[in-house]
Amino acid sequence: MKKGTKILGASLLAGSLLFSSHSVMAIQGENPSEHAFDNKVIKRIDVEKIYQNLSHLAVNIGPRVAGTQSEQTTVDYITGKFKGYGLNEVEVQPFQFIKDYKHPSSVSLKVNGRNYETAAFRFSNNTPSGGVSAELVYAGLGTTAEVAHASVEGKIALIKRGTIPFTEKMDNAKKAGAIGVVFINTDNSTPLFSLPANESNLPVLFMKKSDGDELISSLQGNNLTANMSVEGAEFVKATSHNVIATKKTDEK
Repeated sequence: MKKGTKILGASLLAGSLLFSSHSVMAIQGENPSEHAFDNKVIKRIDVEKIYQNLSHLAVNIGPRVAGTQSEQTTVDYITGKFKGYGLNEVEVQPFQFIKDYKHPSSVSLKVNGRNYETAAFRFSNNTPSGGVSAELVYAGLGTTAEVAHASVEGKIALIKRGTIPFTEKMDNAKKAGAIGVVFINTDNSTPLFSLPANESNLPVLFMKKSDGDELISSLQGNNLTANMSVEGAEFVKATSHNVIATKKTDEK
């Protein structure tokens, strides 16, 4: 039967192009003739071809940023080289990634009818149009234990900044079922902070310390309803590629 050896050509690295056009080989495990095999590979390396490939990638094509025309040119170049090495089964695998983020056009937080000054985190998700209304609950520093104790499921979590990263706090709240998070800063500013570029992020806002402390105080023994709105945010995507070649070998 036929057996294939996969050779991956990352469009930005092109490491497999370092071999000459005479042969492309892959070492699979150790064997008694390992050193002899290494010597065979070394003898087949063509240094001049290495420099030609590197020069073409670095000088002729230049920067190969994912999702750009230069990357596509690189993909075409690697594909052609693989086929030139006799690897006719060459597959180009496109995949999408988040390239940029369009900041929300509208952000608001209203608690029991009062508007609060807030800023959205970079890579915050949108709320549904018109925002979401839910009970506001205080979840301390947003640890796993604190969000569980606050029973944040279906609610908007109010969480203080500090001790653990914002992302971990948001993830803890999300896993516990929160539908949004409002972070309280350690001073009366609302700077721009960023979450990881992930479309599964919750809607996340930032508020100043004085307002947050006031809300924490108001929550003692009282239920507060918050309307949280984040609209117009956009995760901007681009397409990159893997290039994979398969060298078939006969196996009895």
